[in-house]
Amino acid sequence: MGILSRVLDIILYTNVWIAGAAMSLYLYTKHLLTGSLAIDNTALFLLANCTWLYSLHRFIGLQKVKLVDEENRFYKIKKLQQLILGVSIFAFVCSVVLFFTLPWSQVVVLLLPGLLSLLYVLPVFKNGARLRDFNYIKIFVISFVWAGLTALLPAAIDTYSTLDTITLILFLERFIYIFAITLPFDIRDKEADQVSGVKTIAARIGMRYTLLLCLILLVICTLLNVYLSYLGLGYFGTPIVYYTTNVLTLGLIILAFRKQHDWFYTGGIDGAMYLPLLIWILF
Repeated sequence: MGILSRVLDIILYTNVWIAGAAMSLYLYTKHLLTGSLAIDNTALFLLANCTWLYSLHRFIGLQKVKLVDEENRFYKIKKLQQLILGVSIFAFVCSVVLFFTLPWSQVVVLLLPGLLSLLYVLPVFKNGARLRDFNYIKIFVISFVWAGLTALLPAAIDTYSTLDTITLILFLERFIYIFAITLPFDIRDKEADQVSGVKTIAARIGMRYTLLLCLILLVICTLLNVYLSYLGLGYFGTPIVYYTTNVLTLGLIILAFRKQHDWFYTGGIDGAMYLPLLIWILF
């Protein structure tokens, strides 16, 4: 059990898992738009870039929290910081190299999400504040960035315009989906946010209404996915993938509202972003 626990900590807290989720969503959307599941340089760029950027976020976060016990995720990050630093440096170098291989259309799409990501992580505002430290804003930034990376970026390859109706609806659906799976993290981080004085939607409306909001958002996602299928996006089994993904995601969110180990959030809720691609492969 000790070895398994160590392996899980390494996978989750070096941020390879969350970076892989970004790549997975990108590949699934690329497949919907182009019919190709090939891992391209953009997918590898997302994997590398998200790895080092999330690591930078964690390292800065270490300076703002107290390490309570060995189950605290920041305690584990501190224990693994040498390994995380090594992985991050390697990922940063890879992302720089891969960036210069991207088509110009994707570079343009990356500009705003990239800027918001850096502002979210770096303490560049007054009194060392980050974008995430402003009241109610962090969930909107996360949703926008992830929707941009996993919906607009694959659309910018060559098949669809980033202003195409299908692309814009896909962006909206992805924004709402990420919003829904991010809300449970605000419940998990409630105490830390209270200490830092950050107000969140989940803390404001409470657990019951947050869960209801997640349900409503996932229903909207399903309806948007059905409409996308009506517009011709995807294949015969695509609506089944959407429906199954959203039902399983809702199940994970319901479980998350009960006090869970951080592995469940970092592994399970973040892992929901792997579901569309995995379910499609199974079908």
